Amino acid sequence: MSKKGFVMTSFLIGIIIIVASAFVIFLFVSNLDFRSNINREVCHDSVVKRATLPNLIREGVDEYVPLNCVTNKICFSSSVSDCEDSLGKKTSENNINLVSISDKDKEEVLDRMANELYDCHSMLGEGKINFMSRRSSDEHSCMICSRIVFSDEEYQVVKDVKLSEFYNYLYSKKDTSGKSYLENIYGIKEPAEASIIFDSIVSAQEKKNSEIEEVKFADLKMFNSKDTVIISQMVIPGRLTSYLSGAGVGGGVFIIGTAAILALPVSWPVALVGVGTIAQGAAATSVLTFWYTSPDGYVYSPPVVLGYEEKFDKLGCTSYEFDG
Repeated sequence: MSKKGFVMTSFLIGIIIIVASAFVIFLFVSNLDFRSNINREVCHDSVVKRATLPNLIREGVDEYVPLNCVTNKICFSSSVSDCEDSLGKKTSENNINLVSISDKDKEEVLDRMANELYDCHSMLGEGKINFMSRRSSDEHSCMICSRIVFSDEEYQVVKDVKLSEFYNYLYSKKDTSGKSYLENIYGIKEPAEASIIFDSIVSAQEKKNSEIEEVKFADLKMFNSKDTVIISQMVIPGRLTSYLSGAGVGGGVFIIGTAAILALPVSWPVALVGVGTIAQGAAATSVLTFWYTSPDGYVYSPPVVLGYEEKFDKLGCTSYEFDG
């Protein structure tokens, strides 16, 4: 081969390597969740913008200062087509993040769920600001930050994960300040506190209502459905007591709450007013919800994981600020 031919061959090989490397980098970058991060920043900015409005002009504020928020859609599967019945077709307007669980490692799912909860809580102002519109005297707004759907195969990896296991994972995961995700989101320092809270409330309510059967925190599953949401709530002043007592919530749902008033964690910026658990019938489905009140009386509940269909008949939401 001539010297000129050798140089040309080397040049072509170099170009091929550069193109191949660029393609690999493109695939890596395209799988990163940049769009979700941008959406959350935009959402947070709109939450702060609405929160700065005076209460006097809150009536119908959602029409003039809407929350610019989008539900983050996640499909745990090897193919997005497995989730399209629930999440719709993936398009430029309907972004779906495809996540395949490598080696059937449930910790991958727990880590993603922990990040979704943390981001939702942060995006909505961590309960420090009131961004509710005021449509009626019984306003109960719900915000669906994420909708997560599992394929049949991937659901087998997580269907038996207990809520206590997830709380332990939240406890082990730290934010940039060194605080656990568990404390950052729910204001409790140890996973054992959640068990004590839940079991004490249910025990107290069993004595008042014979229809509520005994259920322990240790028995609660994290995923009761292949179609799951991460949802946060906010209610207007005076609404929480009637909500926790079950007023206005139908379908045989028992709302258990105000049986325990807990000490306020020093680091938490708002006051804890009560704890609620939701159970239907024989407590087939339960979730522990925490409620914190801001100085102006609005009450915020940090995000929890709940089955998609359960959000309709168990939470008693009167409106959805953004919905998956």
